[in-house]
Amino acid sequence: MSQNSGVLGHTKTVKILYDEFTAYPTILMEQNVATGKSQTMAVCERLVPNGKVGSYMTGPSMRDLADTGYTLFCDDFFKIDGMVSGILKTGYQKGKPLTKKEWDKSSQSWVERNYDIYGPKMIATNKPLEYTITDRMLRVQTQRSPKLMPQVNASDPIWEKGRADLASTVLTHWNDILNEYVSFKGTVGSVQLVGREIELWKPLLAIGRATGLRDVEPLAVDMVRDTRAKSASINPEYMLLSWLEDEIAKGTYKDGYHYLSQDIDRGIRSMLSPTELSFWNGTQPGTILDRLLAYPAGFPRFKKGSGKGRVYYTDKEAIAHARQVRPL
Repeated sequence: MSQNSGVLGHTKTVKILYDEFTAYPTILMEQNVATGKSQTMAVCERLVPNGKVGSYMTGPSMRDLADTGYTLFCDDFFKIDGMVSGILKTGYQKGKPLTKKEWDKSSQSWVERNYDIYGPKMIATNKPLEYTITDRMLRVQTQRSPKLMPQVNASDPIWEKGRADLASTVLTHWNDILNEYVSFKGTVGSVQLVGREIELWKPLLAIGRATGLRDVEPLAVDMVRDTRAKSASINPEYMLLSWLEDEIAKGTYKDGYHYLSQDIDRGIRSMLSPTELSFWNGTQPGTILDRLLAYPAGFPRFKKGSGKGRVYYTDKEAIAHARQVRPL
């Protein structure tokens, strides 16, 4: 494949993926230093048409680079501020818009500029990330190796060949990829994916199944199970749900209005370790209940207690449904 045809293949591949897919997973590499994260990013940067690895990127730099067509690989951040957090939360989906006022030197006035927000495709950081960010990523643990990682030589012709091969594979199998994507039922192996799991794994599984990459399926099963186990110990929703299920198991549980927010908080705190408490601290149980339990529109989820605050409503059916959406 010539260089020009390779570029055309890259462009067409990016366009058809963008047109058909609704989410593009972000890979989070997490572990200690010297585990090959930076070298892995350097390899991935060479395998995309317009890659950009950056260390300690700020929110504005991520926004501007992605808006001008770069595929970003972020090697740690200076800080996880509001803009960085917002990009990491929403940028894995198709072109979330952002309108920002900027100073225009030519007109000497503030003008509005529209951006399409795309998150980085891979990040590595030792800074703690809140659950609402990591929940939108595929988390990969890196390990140290006795082997010395080779340094990436950007001028090596292997990278152009790799980009061309990847583009050719997608274009050749595109009809099969699209069929797998459209017909995806949310099942991988013996695991039924739910919610955001489907959103994150659907494009990867569609490509893997259509192109014969057999390792994708077992990888997905292992990563989903590992993520669910981790989520149970750091996600306030899982904590509250587990507490409600313990309440039901007591045999004295009854549907209706009978849980004060302070009683829920006290009960959950009694079952958590010091580490888990750090994830629960500051949580408003009523806010979590509103997200956790689905009720018909207009249903009064709480009522005013007798001078003790709000009394919240729960029922077994709603709790059982919540567990289906948030399985362990």
